[in-house]
Amino acid sequence: DEGDQRLFLLLLQTTVASLTLGIVLVNQSLSVLMKSPMILTAMQSLSMLIFGIFITGLHFVNHTRPLLEVLGRELLTWLPAAAAFGVYQLADHLEANYCSLSERTVFGNLAPVVGLSLEVAMKPCLKHRSSEAAFTSLASKAALGLKVFGAAVFALQYPDFNTVGMEVSSLFVFTMVGYRLTQRFLLDRLSESPVALLTMVDAIVSLIISGGLSFVEVEDMHETVHLWLNDPSIFIMLLLSFATFSLGHWTTLHLVKADTATATMVIGNISSGFSVIQGIFFFNDSDFQRPLAFVGLLLVICGGIWWTVNQSIARYEKHEEAAPEAEPKTT
Repeated sequence: DEGDQRLFLLLLQTTVASLTLGIVLVNQSLSVLMKSPMILTAMQSLSMLIFGIFITGLHFVNHTRPLLEVLGRELLTWLPAAAAFGVYQLADHLEANYCSLSERTVFGNLAPVVGLSLEVAMKPCLKHRSSEAAFTSLASKAALGLKVFGAAVFALQYPDFNTVGMEVSSLFVFTMVGYRLTQRFLLDRLSESPVALLTMVDAIVSLIISGGLSFVEVEDMHETVHLWLNDPSIFIMLLLSFATFSLGHWTTLHLVKADTATATMVIGNISSGFSVIQGIFFFNDSDFQRPLAFVGLLLVICGGIWWTVNQSIARYEKHEEAAPEAEPKTT
């Protein structure tokens, strides 16, 4: 039923946005306390691997397991997306180190603009999504234009804006776009593997990359981890990060599979935009010191919300147009 599908997609979008918001808050807090982002990512990847094993087990209890040969072939097909996930995690930590939370939000909002252009170009080799009807509409272009204009206003007004921040943010944008488009392209071609199994593969690749880099962050890994686990505040936030990281990645893959890569990036941008408020209150970001900088932030957030609403309206209108055609003719 189309109504149920729209409700499912709305709940999925809301869930992804909420979990993204939680991930940003918890990771920012843990980065300040632990000062070891690669170890944190390795621990989160391990928790996501355990989560993926559990959910995959539940899936195959209720569904017939495909041949191992088929699963193996599909998992090999998914490896580029898993590698893109690992690279994205590295770019994410680079931006966290060299850019403020608000810079991350603004330049991340440029990703859907780049992503939309590439996604339209890739349309012949992608499965159709109902929301794509509004991709080239005037309202969609205006919404993305508003995001770009807001980013430009912020870039001109932000007091700490510099060349290094711009370079790192640009790297993050192109990494995110490649990551999401690779996910959508490959998800369209995998029919037998559950999303939880793909989550496991992502966790393994991320664990290998972050685990290999984590040994350069501390001298005594065992002692450092022991101290963290015995600190109640760090331990509780670690548990929260494990839950948001695992559930967030799993639900995001479901969203990419049900919607477009651009829509997934916009949903994440909206959530990250609201996290700027967290940055202002918790991490002493200085966006209120220059009113136009804050206006730029509001513009990119409003542009993202406008774009998402426009896609939902287009999806509904397309269903309404198709409904009369589906009705049987009466004599």
